[in-house]
Amino acid sequence: MNITTLLAYWIDQKNQADKELSDARVKLTLSQTELATQRANLTKANQELAALVTQNKKNHADMAEANPADVHALELELAKTITDTRTKQAEIIEIEAAVDTAQNALVLANATVNTATSRASTVASSLDADDQDKDRVKIGDKQAVRTTSIVKISNVAGHPFLVNDVITVMDMADFSFNGTFTINLVTDTSISYLQIKTLTIGRGKAARTANSVTISGLSGHTFKNNDTIVVTGMADAIFNGT
Repeated sequence: MNITTLLAYWIDQKNQADKELSDARVKLTLSQTELATQRANLTKANQELAALVTQNKKNHADMAEANPADVHALELELAKTITDTRTKQAEIIEIEAAVDTAQNALVLANATVNTATSRASTVASSLDADDQDKDRVKIGDKQAVRTTSIVKISNVAGHPFLVNDVITVMDMADFSFNGTFTINLVTDTSISYLQIKTLTIGRGKAARTANSVTISGLSGHTFKNNDTIVVTGMADAIFNGT
């Protein structure tokens, strides 16, 4: 069995595109949060560094005015603030690198969201277009059976079709099954529709004997016994009808 359903395909594509867009937006939010966190960390670290620099200056000033007995303690405090200052400077360098990483991740996340948005829009447009045209079916000849004017296509378990869906059947080995039809019956494994063919024909090719009408000159026609047809365009309108 070979069955291709464009509408079902585009629905699946839309679901995938919507998920990609949702995932991209989650990553974007995480990237924005991470960048905000690292920027806050950087601001705090710079404030702490400024406080340490101020403390260093104060320690130097205190040492210049201190009694000899207090100098050693002030030297120890100064050494500690110098060490803390260097540690904080190294911490700031790491935070700045983290900010750069977060900014790059944010740029990438924005690009991913834009790409996913564009794809979702394209898929939605394709889905809308195919929804107007409904479903197209390509299916093996042996699965189509015509009884009077009712065609039943079987062995299509899992099909997405509903009553009143318009479908286009194509590429049948028996091309008399090809065409566009409205489904009037579905089961879990089959779809059925009324196949009424339209015949527009000129004057002089129809003849009635008793209640039997014969239309001649139709070389290459696709009609079969028990087909239902709509005859239109006859010069003698009495021949028109179903």
